[in-house]
Amino acid sequence: TPAMHSAWLIMAESGIYPLQLVRTVMKQHAKQGKTIFEIPRMTNVVPQLQKLKTMEAMVPVQNPGAIETVEDPLQLTAVQKNIARSNWHVLITGETGVGKEVLASTLHEASGRPRMEILNCAGLSSELLESELFGHKKGAFTGAITDKRGIVEEVSKGTLFLDEINSISVPVQAKLLRFLESGEYRMVGSTTTKVSQARVIAASNANLSTMVSQGTFREDLYQRLRQFELNIPPLRQRSQQIPYILERFQQGSELPLRFAESAIERLKEYSFPGNVRELKILYNRLYVYYGGNTLIDAERVHNLILEMQPELSDFASLEIPEEVLQLDKIHELIGDILTVAVFLDNDRNYSKTAQKLGLTHPSVKKYVERLRERISGS
Repeated sequence: TPAMHSAWLIMAESGIYPLQLVRTVMKQHAKQGKTIFEIPRMTNVVPQLQKLKTMEAMVPVQNPGAIETVEDPLQLTAVQKNIARSNWHVLITGETGVGKEVLASTLHEASGRPRMEILNCAGLSSELLESELFGHKKGAFTGAITDKRGIVEEVSKGTLFLDEINSISVPVQAKLLRFLESGEYRMVGSTTTKVSQARVIAASNANLSTMVSQGTFREDLYQRLRQFELNIPPLRQRSQQIPYILERFQQGSELPLRFAESAIERLKEYSFPGNVRELKILYNRLYVYYGGNTLIDAERVHNLILEMQPELSDFASLEIPEEVLQLDKIHELIGDILTVAVFLDNDRNYSKTAQKLGLTHPSVKKYVERLRERISGS
């Protein structure tokens, strides 16, 4: 009926159901002799239809699940701006420190939604995380002395950023999936179903595809989250951005640091395992050590890089416990030490070390971390 078609249009406009799904259903149920565009005109919902068509044209939904690369979390491409303005959920992936929260904020600002709330899922028990997400009723569990609204209710039609989504338990994953699919949820201890139109942006520093294969992350939730996946490459793969990032660090400073070209080149050579976060720490230390308006040269940068990671430089003083004095363990230890020696000689660059030794990047990282653990435990 015309009323049913109007209802579908309103649901599409509100973002409750994906636009393509709504249009498909409308086509399937259109009366013979009436086009999908004639029926809405009969019910005075032409403005909603026009908005629906505009939104649909903006978002490249023909390839959901495609991975977009974001070189700069503060600058979006035209396609990424379209994604930001859509109602689709987004998954942001990348190593720790690359700027996933910054990208989430950039997406939110481009979305036109009223507010954004951030919830870091790491370190929260299943009970506490569920309560933070959906709220709880008084007496729902020990310590629940009053009713508490959840973040999905607080944020309403805004953006909910779930950081470290990879850390949530499987039971909470099931409830989050229901919310992502329908917008429906229940407070802990309640039998009443509520609805929120919050748009979810999730971030993970772990490989969710691997977690799915290991059975620790639901595949249906993974697919629902990655309607659009945005990946931020590590800083070592976009080192050409380092000068611009340093300029941003210096914004608002009356006496900013000045970097010699040799210092910039030294920074570009460094692998930055902590990514932009580590670069920020390095910049702050340089500022404290040398003050503003100082010309920073390559030697100062190099010395500070060594100072920030001294533990691997001390591997020569490693005490070897009795239990490793077996042939296979000795070979393992020697291999780790030699790998770390090449690693240090190549400025802690995993890729260069792997190339020199004919190893893979993960293998080099494993050997380095294994020796680091031995040093810290000796």
